[in-house]
Amino acid sequence: SVYEAVRYAWKLDPKKARKADLVLAVQQGIIVGVFIADEWLEATPENFFGTLVRPGRWGFVGREAPEDILKLYLRHRVPHKRGAANPVRYVF
Repeated sequence: SVYEAVRYAWKLDPKKARKADLVLAVQQGIIVGVFIADEWLEATPENFFGTLVRPGRWGFVGREAPEDILKLYLRHRVPHKRGAANPVRYVF
Protein backbone atom coordinates (compact mmCIF):
# COMPACT_ATOMS: atom_id res chain seq x y z
CA SER A 1 0.00 0.00 0.00
CA VAL A 2 1.05 3.62 -0.41
CA TYR A 3 0.87 4.08 3.36
CA GLU A 4 3.30 1.22 4.01
CA ALA A 5 5.67 2.50 1.33
CA VAL A 6 5.79 6.08 2.59
CA ARG A 7 5.71 5.82 6.37
CA TYR A 8 9.12 4.35 7.17
CA ALA A 9 12.80 5.22 7.40
CA TRP A 10 13.16 8.87 6.45
CA LYS A 11 16.20 10.93 7.35
CA LEU A 12 14.49 13.99 8.78
CA ASP A 13 14.26 16.38 11.70
CA PRO A 14 11.67 14.83 14.04
CA LYS A 15 10.90 18.21 15.63
CA LYS A 16 9.95 19.63 12.24
CA ALA A 17 8.11 16.47 11.21
CA ARG A 18 5.95 16.58 14.34
CA LYS A 19 4.79 20.07 13.35
CA ALA A 20 3.55 18.87 9.95
CA ASP A 21 -0.20 18.63 9.48
CA LEU A 22 0.04 16.27 6.53
CA VAL A 23 2.43 13.79 4.93
CA LEU A 24 2.18 13.73 1.15
CA ALA A 25 3.35 10.68 -0.79
CA VAL A 26 4.70 11.85 -4.15
CA GLN A 27 5.60 9.72 -7.14
CA GLN A 28 7.12 11.40 -10.20
CA GLY A 29 5.80 14.78 -9.05
CA ILE A 30 2.19 13.64 -8.50
CA ILE A 31 0.64 13.28 -5.02
CA VAL A 32 -0.45 9.64 -4.67
CA GLY A 33 -1.26 9.58 -0.94
CA VAL A 34 -2.19 12.00 1.83
CA PHE A 35 -1.73 10.98 5.45
CA ILE A 36 -1.94 12.37 8.96
CA ALA A 37 0.96 11.27 11.16
CA ASP A 38 -0.29 10.58 14.67
CA GLU A 39 3.19 9.73 15.94
CA TRP A 40 6.80 9.88 14.68
CA LEU A 41 9.06 7.07 15.88
CA GLU A 42 12.69 6.10 15.45
CA ALA A 43 13.18 3.48 12.72
CA THR A 44 13.76 0.39 14.85
CA PRO A 45 12.35 -3.16 14.66
CA GLU A 46 10.49 -2.50 17.92
CA ASN A 47 8.65 0.44 16.37
CA PHE A 48 8.25 -1.01 12.87
CA PHE A 49 7.84 -4.78 13.07
CA GLY A 50 9.92 -6.80 10.64
CA THR A 51 12.24 -3.98 9.62
CA LEU A 52 15.94 -3.29 10.04
CA VAL A 53 17.49 -0.80 12.43
CA ARG A 54 18.01 2.45 10.50
CA PRO A 55 20.03 4.81 12.76
CA GLY A 56 19.09 8.46 12.37
CA ARG A 57 15.91 7.63 10.45
CA TRP A 58 12.28 8.02 11.42
CA GLY A 59 8.88 6.76 10.42
CA PHE A 60 5.31 7.56 11.30
CA VAL A 61 2.20 5.80 12.50
CA GLY A 62 -0.89 7.44 11.16
CA ARG A 63 -3.92 7.28 8.92
CA GLU A 64 -5.22 8.42 5.58
CA ALA A 65 -6.46 11.99 5.58
CA PRO A 66 -10.23 12.63 5.53
CA GLU A 67 -12.01 12.74 2.15
CA ASP A 68 -12.25 16.56 2.05
CA ILE A 69 -8.47 16.87 2.45
CA LEU A 70 -7.81 14.09 -0.06
CA LYS A 71 -9.81 16.03 -2.66
CA LEU A 72 -7.55 19.06 -2.17
CA TYR A 73 -4.26 17.21 -2.74
CA LEU A 74 -4.62 13.75 -4.28
CA ARG A 75 -3.46 13.48 -7.92
CA HIS A 76 -2.22 17.09 -8.00
CA ARG A 77 1.29 17.98 -9.13
CA VAL A 78 3.90 19.16 -6.63
CA PRO A 79 5.98 22.08 -7.91
CA HIS A 80 9.51 21.01 -8.81
CA LYS A 81 12.23 22.62 -6.70
CA ARG A 82 15.55 22.82 -8.54
CA GLY A 83 18.55 21.45 -6.69
CA ALA A 84 16.48 19.66 -4.04
CA ALA A 85 18.34 16.39 -3.42
CA ASN A 86 16.57 15.48 -0.18
CA PRO A 87 13.29 13.58 -0.73
CA VAL A 88 11.82 15.22 2.39
CA ARG A 89 10.48 18.75 2.08
CA TYR A 90 8.82 20.78 4.84
CA VAL A 91 6.24 23.38 3.84
CA PHE A 92 4.94 25.73 6.50
